[in-house]
Amino acid sequence: MLCRGWASKFKNEMRPFAVLLKHMSENSTTKGGRDPGEYFFSDKVQAIMRHLSRIDMDKIFRVKREGQKIETPEYKFMTTEQLDKLMSEMKQKAEQKLQMPPVVNAQEDVRTVLSVEPKLKGYDSSKYVFTDITYGISDRDRVIVVRDTDGTLRKADREERHRMNQLYFERPGRSYSKPRMFEDEYLQDLLKRKEYEFILDRACAQFDPDDPDFVNVRTATYDHINQAKEFDSLRSTRHFGPLAFYLAWNNSIDDLLIDILNGSRLDEAVSLVELNHVLHPNLKSAKVNKSDGDIEYVKAYAELDSKKRNDVELALQNYAQRQFHSIELEAEESQGR
Repeated sequence: MLCRGWASKFKNEMRPFAVLLKHMSENSTTKGGRDPGEYFFSDKVQAIMRHLSRIDMDKIFRVKREGQKIETPEYKFMTTEQLDKLMSEMKQKAEQKLQMPPVVNAQEDVRTVLSVEPKLKGYDSSKYVFTDITYGISDRDRVIVVRDTDGTLRKADREERHRMNQLYFERPGRSYSKPRMFEDEYLQDLLKRKEYEFILDRACAQFDPDDPDFVNVRTATYDHINQAKEFDSLRSTRHFGPLAFYLAWNNSIDDLLIDILNGSRLDEAVSLVELNHVLHPNLKSAKVNKSDGDIEYVKAYAELDSKKRNDVELALQNYAQRQFHSIELEAEESQGR
């Protein structure tokens, strides 16, 4: 239950996305010649993900079970101007809480040898780790080298860097070793219990976004949510945008699209299809002009590229019928007046 507090502290310490992307893109492995980070940080994609996330104030500012004492509510009398100003401030705070952890490739752990001194072989039975503990240097840029027992001087690997950084510059919420909850046995149990936000918040606190362990946990969680169709569990959290991006990146938006249409959110359905087109510009439906109308835009995707065409088209028909009945009802009520 403490994960949300850890994740909040982790989020506040995150550097701007542009700087984070620079470090990750330099060291990440790309599959198929594509790096999701190059798309994730674009202004257009960020705007779409924020729209899909929805800002539900009640959910964002809900009282969370973190073991702390719940404060007594405070009531104030305000003018309309004061209320409007307060609501504007709360909206800004909500957007900060929805700051999204990036979806990037896993960083490859490359062994970099700096020098080899055969004369030092067997000098000691333990490795020596040298760490630059200068303040103001980021964990990624900090110089950490290791002298192995065979005399090899090399850059520290990922695990060694994590342990040394945590030893000298402890980050709140991050443990010295990987928590057992991320081992497959325990992770699967948490997924079955649908503790999705708990898992992702704790993973954000423990790992960097391009850590292979984070990528594995994120992938397992997103896949489980998609299979169980538990999309509401992450709505209005900072993880929903990355979930939508992940599904679009893998061209698997159909279940989420159906869920959105069943919720009568055509604007979000259009945004999701548009996101899919941004990431996959070669799709047949990407050539359809949005000016033809929102329903036609989503319908074109269903007909030309959807893997669940019948289900998406049915959800679209049901949406159209609900809208038609709503218009009829409004007309009858206006006539009755």
